[in-house]
Amino acid sequence: MVVVALGVTWILDGLEVTLTGALAGVLKETSTLGLSNTEIGSASSAYLVGAVVGALFFGWLTDRLGRRLLFFITLAIYLLATAATALS
Repeated sequence: MVVVALGVTWILDGLEVTLTGALAGVLKETSTLGLSNTEIGSASSAYLVGAVVGALFFGWLTDRLGRRLLFFITLAIYLLATAATALS
């Protein structure tokens, strides 16, 4: 069960990165959001910084609270955040 959940999360994370790169050109158009290259780069950098800081923080928590508990907590946070993004 854990291996399947981990695999699905890994696939979804790769899909997010792929979609971000594919949509960058569309986000520049004035008929959509009209973002500049700097704004797109800043958003991508924020995504990367968030991933690194989250990995470090939850890695630290894992050492203190246990791997299984933190795996399910991070999975729940990831699913809720992804759903909130989709609904926004």
